[in-house]
Amino acid sequence: MKNLSIVSVVAMVLLITISACEKEHKVGKTAPTVLINQPIDQKVYNNGDTMNVNITATDDVNLHEMEVRYVYTDATGGNFADTVRPYVHDKKPFEYSAMFILSNITAERKVTISTDVYDHDDNLTSKSVTVTLQP
Repeated sequence: MKNLSIVSVVAMVLLITISACEKEHKVGKTAPTVLINQPIDQKVYNNGDTMNVNITATDDVNLHEMEVRYVYTDATGGNFADTVRPYVHDKKPFEYSAMFILSNITAERKVTISTDVYDHDDNLTSKSVTVTLQP
């Protein structure tokens, strides 16, 4: 009987977790508002500089999902990407911040920082900036 109750509790927790976003949400008429406050588009950073990333997002109802991508392009056109998915579910507003101390930059490269933010009605706002890293 004890094992049955543990299984029941685990099953209930899984059911609640799986259906957590299935609750009824207010209908939002507008896409989220997103600002990339830092860095400034086309800014040039040098080896040893600190690059701050700050993105704010808000919605008329609530946010649902956010993705922040860092795409690094070197002089040969090669790309490397990194993606962060901060937890923004049902938050309004939300602020994402990151800090990078730039080191070991041996050649100039471009970095595009982009974000996609969705609300519960799948309204989407996308923003991006591109910066240059120099040795």
